[in-house]
Amino acid sequence: MRRLPLALSSLLFLTATAALSQDKVTLAPGDKLPSLKVGEWLKGSPPKNINKGIAVIDFWATWCGPCKEMMPELSALAAANPDIYVVGLSVLERDITPEKLRTFVASMGDKMKFNVACDKKDFISRNWITPAAIHQLPTTILAMDGVIQWIGHPEDLPKTLSAVQAGTHNLTNTRKEYIESGDEGLRERAFNQLLYVVDSQLDEPDPSKGIRAFEKLKADYPKYWGLASDWELKYLLRADPTKGEALIESLFEKKKFFKLSISLTYVRFENRTALDAARKLLSTEGIKDPMVYFFLANYFVVAKLRAEALTAVDLATKAYEANGKDIPDIPKNIEMKRKQANALPGLTSTSVD
Repeated sequence: MRRLPLALSSLLFLTATAALSQDKVTLAPGDKLPSLKVGEWLKGSPPKNINKGIAVIDFWATWCGPCKEMMPELSALAAANPDIYVVGLSVLERDITPEKLRTFVASMGDKMKFNVACDKKDFISRNWITPAAIHQLPTTILAMDGVIQWIGHPEDLPKTLSAVQAGTHNLTNTRKEYIESGDEGLRERAFNQLLYVVDSQLDEPDPSKGIRAFEKLKADYPKYWGLASDWELKYLLRADPTKGEALIESLFEKKKFFKLSISLTYVRFENRTALDAARKLLSTEGIKDPMVYFFLANYFVVAKLRAEALTAVDLATKAYEANGKDIPDIPKNIEMKRKQANALPGLTSTSVD
């Protein structure tokens, strides 16, 4: 995966409140660059005047693998264009000292041969990343004479830079497309944030609040409901168990085993109907997708059912070797589940009522 969504980790969200309260892009191509205030210059020096000439501002983090992969290309671009000011800004770091950042930058050597600075008190996050609705790293801003020309992934920078240098870059269209895409992304992320809130409410002993919230969410965000269809089973088992059982039967009949395995991961293992469905799926023959068994392994690990979890892991391994070798990272993820399962006490199916 070349791009790392910020929503993958709670560490990466600015705050849930900020994400939900912002519904419009307020910094886009065509706008002036915000003030460049940083905590410390880790390499190189600040620009004499970032509002003159062409500037490239790249946002990265030490935990971001794709960011590191792009640094040599940014270094090459900086070397080939000495008249362009290139700076990498370390953002959204947590529990990392300036000393560790300096050590990281030094360790990159010539792979990071451009100016480097770090954020301070989330100034860059609050004044650049949040207004621009940036939700993935790495992300790069290209500016000319203090006006943002483009915001995107650094992999796409060279083509845009050439157009800007040649005077053929269409800033009007770029701005329109960026704002439309950014606003849509904000709405989708707001939906996802609300969905996880509803998910926790459905786990309450009295799920009535979650049931009402789930139904309202479904009515308010019909465009994004496909993203939440995996929660439908959890909702039905809490709102109308008979319909939940019917959905499970339907998924088995249609052999939609992948969807069922994902849906089960959202249901608390104390739910007998879900547990029976997970065991039935585990014993179903002819499943070729290793991800079905991976999600089942996850379900049984959470349920602390060691025997079932290990069986699911073994079946995931066999399915991968037979059918899934084109899926990246599967072996690593399967082994992670194996370790988690082996760490469980030797509980059996009788351990859950």
